Amino acid sequence: MRVINKEIDMISIFDKEGNPKPFKFKYINVDGEEIKIKVDHMIASEKGKLLGQPVIIFQCQSVINNLLKRYELLFDINKAQWRLFKI
Repeated sequence: MRVINKEIDMISIFDKEGNPKPFKFKYINVDGEEIKIKVDHMIASEKGKLLGQPVIIFQCQSVINNLLKRYELLFDINKAQWRLFKI
């Protein structure tokens, strides 16, 4: 996986305790094309820190262009912002 670290538009689901779960997202790739991805499977999630900010890192996989790909999504807790971190 390579680091992308791009801000994305996300539709997420929150449980009763307020924990987010990614559902589907879109981002603009390097060619300027809008890519839409549905999260097929969330493999794992863990809380951590990135540059001193509390985050949740989600390891996920989806079928993208007929290939099964793993990627990491990052949720910045303080900013309530989602990022495509690695793909």
